[in-house]
Amino acid sequence: MKLSYRSLFSVEVEHGYYPGVCSDISFIVPAATRQALAAGCLLSRVLDGRFIVLYESRDDGEPLASLAGSSLLFGLGLANPHFANFTVPVATAGQLALYANTAAPDQLAAPVSCRLVAPTLRVTPSLATRPVDLAILRGATSLATATPTAGEISGDLGTLSLDPPFYQPGGVTLRLRDGCAARYDEPRIAHEGLYFEAVEAARCIAAGLTQSPLRPLADSIAMLAVMDEVRRQTGDVFDMEAGGIPDPA
Repeated sequence: MKLSYRSLFSVEVEHGYYPGVCSDISFIVPAATRQALAAGCLLSRVLDGRFIVLYESRDDGEPLASLAGSSLLFGLGLANPHFANFTVPVATAGQLALYANTAAPDQLAAPVSCRLVAPTLRVTPSLATRPVDLAILRGATSLATATPTAGEISGDLGTLSLDPPFYQPGGVTLRLRDGCAARYDEPRIAHEGLYFEAVEAARCIAAGLTQSPLRPLADSIAMLAVMDEVRRQTGDVFDMEAGGIPDPA
């Protein structure tokens, strides 16, 4: 089996105090980003002070997996404790510097001072049965940008893990309590699957149909009933539901 990797992007830090690449800054890959890199067949390495991300490619140069539409969050750390002796701070005291490439993907914009803010998490099981399996999912947002999100469904027999982002086609891993595991992989086509929905909608409109026989209205209503039942059991009530969630039965 032949593995081929190509460069996706690289980042290097320059400083007026040094003639070349500044090695006083380290690169940090958060856990959620590491998981996203693995799901997208990506590797991250630091070589000669440069941070490099590689993607596994086919023979034609196309990536083996796609993370289209996803955002990857990386951090910078201070490796030299004396860095402040010859550097003007780029962020307000007590805050962090956020560098983004939203406007120009090939370069980082000027730093913006920010603070990390997270809400207090409180989990209260509404079911009286015990034991209860709880899984805390990684947050879908961080700072001002979206980050990859993994999903987990835990039950009495095991755990079903969905590769990030869990709401798009991708791999699924089943791990049972007895130690057995099974893996399913499928092409990571991101949002390209909406193409087939659009084609089916156009076909139905041309045929004068008010619903698709492949996904009739009754199926959609049944799915919404399942979602409402989940919210009823977990107590997740929307603001407009002052009277509570109706029992789908």
